[in-house]
Amino acid sequence: LKGEAFFQVSADPDHPFRITTRKGEVTVLGTSFNVKETKANKLEVFVESGTVKLEAQKGTPGLILKKGMMGESDGKAIRQLNETSPNYLSWKTRDFKFTDTSLINILNELEEAYHVSIEYDQKDLENLRLTSSYENQSIDTIIQTISTAFKMEYRKKGAKFYLKK
Repeated sequence: LKGEAFFQVSADPDHPFRITTRKGEVTVLGTSFNVKETKANKLEVFVESGTVKLEAQKGTPGLILKKGMMGESDGKAIRQLNETSPNYLSWKTRDFKFTDTSLINILNELEEAYHVSIEYDQKDLENLRLTSSYENQSIDTIIQTISTAFKMEYRKKGAKFYLKK
């Protein structure tokens, strides 16, 4: 696997389902989970239900992850991550929850979830924070709402948004 994918797999002990990436292998034990190669060149696994086993290298001791748990591999070592964002699966669910979150972080999450580009002057936005939630809304609606809240102008060209204070 290269990139990110969400799986929902039924248990079959005789034929285990495996996902192999450059940074590790995930063995499915009957579950739904997300696998993501990050920009930091690591592998992240988040378990929505059930159980998976994460190994840094095939045949090495692995980490068993259960519902709500997240693990990470750099290809040599694995570790459990204690904190997961409430928006981790938002790229799939289109449900976002932000609590006193910097607008720049929100825009970065939206770019990744909707596969769009959002351009802005960082100086205009660096001190802006937002508490809001969006349930299954289009990126156009979300950008329009944010622009209205912060009295910004926006325009769209293709899959690119431009925000201006």
